[in-house]
Amino acid sequence: MQKLSAVFLLSLWSHSEIKNSDASTVTLTPSRRWVIWIIPPLLVAAAIIVYHFGHQGARITLIAGTAEGINAGKTPIKNRSIVIGEVETTTLAENLRHVEINVRLHPCMEKLLHRNSVFWLVKPHRG
Repeated sequence: MQKLSAVFLLSLWSHSEIKNSDASTVTLTPSRRWVIWIIPPLLVAAAIIVYHFGHQGARITLIAGTAEGINAGKTPIKNRSIVIGEVETTTLAENLRHVEINVRLHPCMEKLLHRNSVFWLVKPHRG
């Protein structure tokens, strides 16, 4: 029974040295075969990261006097009632005179941007 278990262990572990001919003094170290199993998940993770950052739309910064009614992650950017992007962050400018609104457009929506593009906040009317 001991010989069978030692043979089984040797097949799972690689031996580094055998001090004596006695089976009880065999020094075993873990096999490094696990390293090869890490490579495929790392490659998949790298591919997902590259795909994610490669397929993001343009990031633009809008300047406004106030961020009233604008919530990061909730306020959509629309063109003709179709969502083309979303507000990512709102920050107060360094000079404390205006608000900077960072917007991420959906991929392929950059063609809607021009040098003199104008954005405005549409608020609901109560009446």
